[in-house]
Amino acid sequence: MNRNARNGTAAETEPAGDPPGSRVRNALFAAAAVLVAAMAWTTPTGIPPDENPCLAAVRYHETRWMPADIRDPAAAPSFSGYGVSRLDQRTVYWNLAGKVSRVARAAFPGWRTPERTFNVALFALLVAFCFRRSRSNPWIFLPVGLAPQVWYLFSYCTSDAWDVFLSVLAFHETAFSGSLFWRSVLGGGVPPRRRACGLVLAGCAFGLLSLGKPTVLASLLVAAVVVARRLADLPAGKVRRALPALAAVALVAAAWPAASLASERARYGAHHAEIRSEMAALRRAPDFVPDERGVVRHFSVDLRRRGVPLLDVLVRQKPPFLPTTLASFAGSYGSMTFPSPRPWYAAVAACWLALLLAGAVRFVRSRPRAPDVLAAAALLAVPALLLAASAWHSWTADYQPQGRYLFPSNVAWAAFGALVPAPLADGRRTRFSAAVFALLLALGLGSLLFCGFLPTTAVVRAAGTG
Repeated sequence: MNRNARNGTAAETEPAGDPPGSRVRNALFAAAAVLVAAMAWTTPTGIPPDENPCLAAVRYHETRWMPADIRDPAAAPSFSGYGVSRLDQRTVYWNLAGKVSRVARAAFPGWRTPERTFNVALFALLVAFCFRRSRSNPWIFLPVGLAPQVWYLFSYCTSDAWDVFLSVLAFHETAFSGSLFWRSVLGGGVPPRRRACGLVLAGCAFGLLSLGKPTVLASLLVAAVVVARRLADLPAGKVRRALPALAAVALVAAAWPAASLASERARYGAHHAEIRSEMAALRRAPDFVPDERGVVRHFSVDLRRRGVPLLDVLVRQKPPFLPTTLASFAGSYGSMTFPSPRPWYAAVAACWLALLLAGAVRFVRSRPRAPDVLAAAALLAVPALLLAASAWHSWTADYQPQGRYLFPSNVAWAAFGALVPAPLADGRRTRFSAAVFALLLALGLGSLLFCGFLPTTAVVRAAGTG
């Protein structure tokens, strides 16, 4: 980590000046926020095929506070064709989005999709947070800006946007030594009451993240690696004094999944799995009904049980797994209905490679010690693990080469960049990386506009003239 902050001080909070290209970067992010809001306002539902159950889950919680019982007839629209209810997820997203949607429905009665308001607000908050923290933590933009598909998540109704939002917060709190998390953990003159509040807030952020989809647990892994690396630079006495505070954060974080389990127990007793199976059989589409062998007829499900080898899934399956996953990650909209041109993908890949090589050169030139190397290896393993998990899911459950499963990789890349000492992050190498990142943002904005916004709004125009 930054060796200027080895003692856990807030030295990073007062940098000498704005990083190179910050005005261009900020302008591109501001334009992305405007475009995300425009997409949320104008694009029709059903372009992302999984949005309709999400809209129903948000509407359910417009007037309800308590967690849903999936046996409630009012929860029926929240089931997907797979027979899985969005309201059966542990995330608090649906409740929060429902309350914001209710306010937006009253404030903007002409808006057809007020359920998207929460995600638009989240993106605006995220961009504003990045602007505010970018001088002290220039890497904070990386998880948000590496792929325009991340921006796209905030333009429609999906809990993935909430997971991205929390992942960026968790990265900042652990990677930046002047954050609320580190000031509360290390003390450093912070009043006891304020320190306690900071520990509770940090624990809540990690706890809420733990309730997300399984892939976002990789963001918690990144946070744990960063915390361990920072602790390795602290004197032994400071580490001992920090351990009770870290334990308090862990306990608060663990309280969230514990409360979720207790809530499920109160609603379903010891029969949640049986009730889930029963409701799936009732709500699933015909293509997802298993036959007498237990094999689902839908072409993408149960490939392993159908005898399809894993190698065939990775190499011969249509659409091909790796190119489709990476294209979805980089910018392919409406469940890959609206892909970007191949030259665009090549340009994005070149930018990614340039950023990775620049970071590797800076890291090597910083003369990393053993803890740095171990942390870097752990962080760089995260993208490989996520890709492997996605491949396994496509083979054993449902063939979905979805790029959004890889989004926690962006947090890992940002944490790897934060390993480089600050003095070596200045000069020509930083200007080069800033220029490449600005080019990547410009490419992403063009992709979101010409391959995402315009084609999806054209669906509305075509429907109006048909």
